[in-house]
Amino acid sequence: MTTGTNNSSNYPYLTTDGQIPIGSSIGNPTSATITAGTNVTVTNGHNTITIAATGGAFATVNQTTGTVTMAAFTRYITNDASQVVYTIPATAAIGDTFIIIGTHVGAAGWQIQANTGQTVYYGIYATSSAGTLTSNNQYDCVTITCTTANVSFTAYATQGNLTAA
Repeated sequence: MTTGTNNSSNYPYLTTDGQIPIGSSIGNPTSATITAGTNVTVTNGHNTITIAATGGAFATVNQTTGTVTMAAFTRYITNDASQVVYTIPATAAIGDTFIIIGTHVGAAGWQIQANTGQTVYYGIYATSSAGTLTSNNQYDCVTITCTTANVSFTAYATQGNLTAA
């Protein structure tokens, strides 16, 4: 940055809070604000720019009812004496991940229910379209991740002996 003879800035590009100069290989630089992306917030202030990460961690749900459609990046603690049915959402992006954890309260265990056209792969096993992956012990746990948008899910990081149907 250069200054003029009256000590004022010759940098006319900085016009509002949070703007920074952005260079160009084909023209003059211009001023602009930083754009927030997924799980990132940008807060512009007087002589400041604050960049913060949001989310990133799994939400935790104490599941105490019999049936739920799962939400991506959520850890479910199974706390219902009856079997809990966890339905995979009809729309899921590659990388969407779900965690189910069995407990001493969930004596009847849990079941993952796929929708028509969805399959869960568990080792050498696969559920049928709209099939199920079921715990056989109240303490069984599983993590599943969407590997093909909306249709394929892989079960891993398992504890216990699950049944694919």
